[in-house]
This record gives sequence, C-alpha cells and structure tokens, in this order.
Amino acid sequence: MFVVTPTEEEQLKEAAKDRGLLLEVRQSPIGDYCDFGTVGVSRLHLIKIDEGMLRHRGSAAQAIRWMDWSGARGVIAVGMAFGVDRSTQRHGDVLVSTHLLPYDPRTIKSNNEIPLSEYPKVQALPASRGLLGILDRESGRVSERAFTVHRDALLSGAAKIHSRTFRAHLLTALGSRGKPIIGGEMEGAGLLGAAEQAAWLVVKGIVDFADEERDDEFKKVRDVACRNASGLVLDAFLNDQVERSR
Repeated sequence: MFVVTPTEEEQLKEAAKDRGLLLEVRQSPIGDYCDFGTVGVSRLHLIKIDEGMLRHRGSAAQAIRWMDWSGARGVIAVGMAFGVDRSTQRHGDVLVSTHLLPYDPRTIKSNNEIPLSEYPKVQALPASRGLLGILDRESGRVSERAFTVHRDALLSGAAKIHSRTFRAHLLTALGSRGKPIIGGEMEGAGLLGAAEQAAWLVVKGIVDFADEERDDEFKKVRDVACRNASGLVLDAFLNDQVERSR
C-alpha cells in the first residue's frame, strides 16, 4: 500500500491499530517499510513515497522498484483525493477506482493565441478486477457507514488543481471516454508502470473538490478522509477470507 503525506501514513497506521494489526518496521535494499503481516489471506506492506508520479521516489518509479524487489502481486494507492460533485458527494466519502484517466498526455493547440488542450490518446484504463472485487465485497458487506463509497473512474495527473473551471474542463473533455468520473488524484497513473507485473487499485477519501475553496477545506477533513479510505481497505482484506468462503 502506497501513501504519500504524513497524514495518510499516520491514519493508515491508526486504522491498523484500531483493528488489532501489529506493524513492524523492516528494511530493504530500496528503503524502509512497515509490515502488517498476514491480513485475511494477504500479506500487506505500507510504503511511503513522494507526491505525484514523477521523480525517483514518485509512484511510477517506486511501483516498479517495489514490485521487482518484493514480488508483490498488487499495489494500492491509499489516501486523499478530490471529488467532483458537491451535490452527491461529501468530504470523507471514499472513491474506489474502476478505471483511471491519466490526463497529462495531451495536445496543446492555439485558437486565436489562446491555448487549448485536447486529449486524443487518453483512454480509460481498468483497475485490477481481483483487487476491485475485494473492495466491492467489503462495500456490500456493511449496509450503513458514516461515509459513502463511490465506485467509478478517477482522473490522475501531476497537477494540483485549485480551479473549478479547469476541473470542469477535464470532466467535459474526458467524460466522453464512456466512464463516469467521480474524482481525481496525483499518484494512480504512476502505478500503470507496474501494471504488466502487478495488479493495481486506487482508494482515496475526498478532502476537497479541486476548486477555489480547496485550501480552506482539506486541512479540516484530511484526517477523517484518510482514516475512512484506510479503514475500508483494511476491512476489505480482513474480511476477504470470510467473503470468499461464502
């Protein structure tokens, strides 16, 4: 499980302690990590990486390095994301990716000297059916939660978006790919570099809506959003053995 910010790391650890999971710090040739041991029927590790998909400690490079070293069969990005619809989503709701839309590959054209972005090569790339199934089973197991789980496509790119106009532009430009868009984040696209070797999934809590209110909002709700996403992932793996037997 990849996390980026200190809040994401802290809340995942707290969610683990709440569930009686013991974390052991271990060393590897490529860095330290936390070992959760066997959770359900899976072995889970916690790895802190840099923000975004770029740089040598970003999600792209780290996904490939850790997959090669550990032999892991899957990687999940856990933490914070933005929502896209204040009327149907709330702070703290959890977004589960069925697909990713990496929006950085684009063509910039000029219309009367105004730059216009087009996305001719962007496709909706499907997440792992196996990992998605584990989360779906957990989402259906509990009828009432303090938060709602939203399941569909996520935008993923290197930009920090503080503009409802740009958010609306992305939704309009990429909504034609046939998948409803429920939010966006910055690390998921980097996991695609390891996609041929391992399954991937993005599970993140809503801290803002990528608009001008972003800076005032996310600090107030980031703990809850990260705890909700972390708890959902851990519960999914803890209960996976029971759900499979049923």
